[in-house]
Amino acid sequence: MAEEVLASPTALGQLSQDLVDISGDLRDELASTRDTGLIESTAFGNTEGVGVITAAYGKVYEAMGQAVEDLADVLEGDVDRVLRLAFAYQEQDERNADDMPDCVPGQPC
Repeated sequence: MAEEVLASPTALGQLSQDLVDISGDLRDELASTRDTGLIESTAFGNTEGVGVITAAYGKVYEAMGQAVEDLADVLEGDVDRVLRLAFAYQEQDERNADDMPDCVPGQPC
């Protein structure tokens, strides 16, 4: 026998809004970091290996940015999936309510 699954369409709607907010915050912070977070190559000193260190840092910096963008994309995709789930639960609740017999208090249904 299947176990009962309970879900609140209202709570799922709030979750989807939270996901929108979080993904927006991620993108805003990433833009800010890209504007101000890149370290100048002179910060690595003037040793012979500074070019290699600077190049490696640049690759890591770009990979970080891509990872944050990917995470924001996933969260935005989750918004759609969570909203579809909320509507599905709400529609099923309405169908279940329509299938329930009309009961009069004090009388058997």
